[in-house]
Amino acid sequence: MLTDGFAFAYLKYHFSKEEKYRQVQLTATKNNNGIWGNNSRKKIVIQQGSKEIFWETLSPKAYFVSALIIILIFLDFTTILRNELSRKRRIINSKIGKV
Repeated sequence: MLTDGFAFAYLKYHFSKEEKYRQVQLTATKNNNGIWGNNSRKKIVIQQGSKEIFWETLSPKAYFVSALIIILIFLDFTTILRNELSRKRRIINSKIGKV
């Protein structure tokens, strides 16, 4: 599939046949086979080379959901902390009251 240009090698992470796949993809690119023969070539090259492309492709909904999850985790943490402090105050007050 790589030779015919119907797939591309995902070279972001290292793997055992990485160099062979890179060479086959390079050959397909030079010959303008398959996906390498039209305008999608630029898009694929950008996706493979850029590590920040992930953040550019997120929708506003994904940002909203991520922010909501962070807020909920923060609220849960503060609730746990507040309950722990209340418990410690009760223990201290009960010890002071008994003395």
